Amino acid sequence: MFSILCTVPFFYGRMTEFFPQLPVIITFVGIAYHMLKAVDVMYFVYYTDMDIPFLTYVNYMLFFPTFTAGPIFRYRDFQKVYNKPVPLTTDRFITCVKRFIKGMFKKMVVLYFVSTFFNFLVASEKHWYVSLAIVVFSYLFLFFDLSGYSDMAIAVGSVMGYTVPENFRKPWAAASFTQFWRNWHITL
Repeated sequence: MFSILCTVPFFYGRMTEFFPQLPVIITFVGIAYHMLKAVDVMYFVYYTDMDIPFLTYVNYMLFFPTFTAGPIFRYRDFQKVYNKPVPLTTDRFITCVKRFIKGMFKKMVVLYFVSTFFNFLVASEKHWYVSLAIVVFSYLFLFFDLSGYSDMAIAVGSVMGYTVPENFRKPWAAASFTQFWRNWHITL
């Protein structure tokens, strides 16, 4: 029953023909991601037979670094460091700053060039090789957008004392499509 309740906002947002539109102020942010987190908590409670304090649940659901798009930080991992965050050292802080800058570079610089070339391809004459390039650049755009966001989320989470899991493991270097998918969105 709880998992069904968790999916209601997701389907409500997708079925605009059947339901009235919400005002812009009440739009759901990252609803699919939050739905997965809520279902993860439900399974954690069901299989471990443990109660979760309400404040811990709220902190997990509203955890700032991964709030809108992940990486998916499972409750069991969040709970392990919730009461005992990893201390911040100078080396750890420097590593986090470098990782955050790397993520910003992906989102601001690399994505600018990828989207510029993508827009050029979309506007150009249609041939099979242009369509293939559009598909490739669509995945490149998604990769650099999500990978950049993940780098920033992991860095901020680490500064806060949490070990947020990696989300990508060099998917473009995979030898097969199966391996590509396993490396694409690891936490999913």
